[in-house]
Amino acid sequence: MLELDNLDIDEKVDYLTNTQLGDNVEAINQIVDLISSTNDARVRNSGALALMTATSKQDEIKKSLFNILKKHDDSDNFGTLVYACSGFDFSNEVKYFINLALTGNAEVRMSTGSVLKKMKMLSDNDLDSAMKEADKIATSGKEFSKEDYFNLISFLKSKMN
Repeated sequence: MLELDNLDIDEKVDYLTNTQLGDNVEAINQIVDLISSTNDARVRNSGALALMTATSKQDEIKKSLFNILKKHDDSDNFGTLVYACSGFDFSNEVKYFINLALTGNAEVRMSTGSVLKKMKMLSDNDLDSAMKEADKIATSGKEFSKEDYFNLISFLKSKMN
C-alpha cells in the first residue's frame, strides 16, 4: 500500500481516483483514516468513492462514511460524500437523509435520492414524487419550515405502509 501521507493533495486525489479496493483491508483502513482526518473536500470525495469499490469491512465503511458526512454536512462540498452513501442501506437514518433532501444544494438533493432508493422503502414513483416535493420546497426561496419537513415525512410514511 502506498504511503499516502507523503503525497501532495493532487497525488492523493489521483491515487484515490484510480484505486480499486476489493478486499484489501489495509488499504480500506488507510483510506477511512485519511478521509476522516482530511479537511480537503477533493481528497474526502475521492476517498469516499474509492471506498465504494471495497468488498470487505462494509459495516465499518458505512459507519465511517456516515460519521464523516455528519461532520461535513454544513459545507457546500459534500454531495459526492452523500452519493458514496448510496452504496449502503441507511434505513435507520431516513430522517437525516430526508432533511438533507430538503436543505441541501442540488447535488446533495440528487445524491440523497440515490441513498433513499437504496433503502427500498418506497417505489421509484413514490420516491420520485417525494424528491420532487423536496426539490420544490428547497428551491422555493422561502424559509424551510417544520411544517414542510413533517409534510414530507407524512407523505413518505404513508407510502411505506
